[in-house]
Amino acid sequence: MAKVLYEKRNRIGYITLNRPDALNALDDELNCELWTVWDDFARDESLDVSILTGAGRAFCPGADLKTFIPKWEKGEYARCAKEYSNRHWGWNHTGAA
Repeated sequence: MAKVLYEKRNRIGYITLNRPDALNALDDELNCELWTVWDDFARDESLDVSILTGAGRAFCPGADLKTFIPKWEKGEYARCAKEYSNRHWGWNHTGAA
């Protein structure tokens, strides 16, 4: 099941965080899907505005600590963030293209 639902209609991008069992907390997969959607939204000239919502009873509490804390404890978070940036935007470690 997709963790981000994305629909386009009437010049509006409807984006729904779709992890209701975790109150839509951001894990790596949801975060990656969300960046892909934002990239598409930014490039699509047929869209003027987006509406971001959360499925279920919550919008989003922030990071899913069950997935982020182990990375912090192991010192992997900075490496993961750097690899993600390189993979998605072609940035080097300084953030420059």
